[in-house]
Amino acid sequence: MKKTAGFLIFFILAFSSMIYFIFSGNDISIGFARERGVFNQTDGEYTDNSSLAERSGDRAGYVTIPLPDDFGEENVTVSKNHSGRRITVNISPVEQDFYHKNLFSGEMKRITNIKYGFEEGTASIVFESEEIVEPVTEIRDDKLFIKFVSPRDIYDHILVIDPGHGGDDSGTTAYGKAEKDIVNGVVEKLHKTLSSDDIGIYYTREKDTNLSDEERLSFISSVSADLVVSIHVGADSKSRTTTGTTALSLSADRALAEAFSSNIAEKCSEKDDGWKDGTNISLMRNLNSKTIMLELGYITNKKEALLMSEDAYMEKASEALTETIKEYFANENN
Repeated sequence: MKKTAGFLIFFILAFSSMIYFIFSGNDISIGFARERGVFNQTDGEYTDNSSLAERSGDRAGYVTIPLPDDFGEENVTVSKNHSGRRITVNISPVEQDFYHKNLFSGEMKRITNIKYGFEEGTASIVFESEEIVEPVTEIRDDKLFIKFVSPRDIYDHILVIDPGHGGDDSGTTAYGKAEKDIVNGVVEKLHKTLSSDDIGIYYTREKDTNLSDEERLSFISSVSADLVVSIHVGADSKSRTTTGTTALSLSADRALAEAFSSNIAEKCSEKDDGWKDGTNISLMRNLNSKTIMLELGYITNKKEALLMSEDAYMEKASEALTETIKEYFANENN
């Protein structure tokens, strides 16, 4: 009896979401993911239908999104968030009710949630996944076909940037500066400077949130990263005069760690404090990926704490990181 009542409540909530989506077009979750299909139209009525894979024009393994006549790539943008778990499709210009009458369908196995929104002639369809996915797209016959695949299906190399601390974990604080704020600032710049068509680039966190070591390890392992760069700042509880950039790694990766440390020091006009053994770091002990932990400078040194908090420093640090990462993967390709 309890199971029946629970199912009835779920059905009412899901149906209410569907009706709201159909008539408002606002940004709203439109129900749980289905193996195939979202909505169908039968005899002028909208129904939840699991047989949409048979709809004319669908392609096995793809989501099919109808497009207005003569739409091309210039009318469609497909983007992913930095964690690779949310794909956004923007389509414009379209009429507000276009996707009330022309519903998308197809393969939804990797999708856990879907949202739809409309604003100023642009329709936005957001696909969310618990997995890290990449979109493969094709426009043909007035339809956008989109397939969600694993990063390894697209890239030969995969990089994970791990911003240290976050949320209620501020890291080390000194002189009114917090470690997480410096890290967040550098990573925000890195989003703009670091891009590649050949390397899959992902971030363990997008926002100022606190992740456990287990969550970081799980993310990195799930994407099978070739290189992990974890970003922190240094601290010395015994001295206020210690300065310089530092890179920690396993001994086998010492040369790469030294390259990161020296490049950041040179770019940011800091002292290069060199390499340190990272054997005791949980992130390195429990990963098969090549892992570098950077300490950008010593926040316990007042001069460096103030320097690292400057926008110009963050910009230079992100440039040094970008150059070192690209040089490493270029050498890997040779």
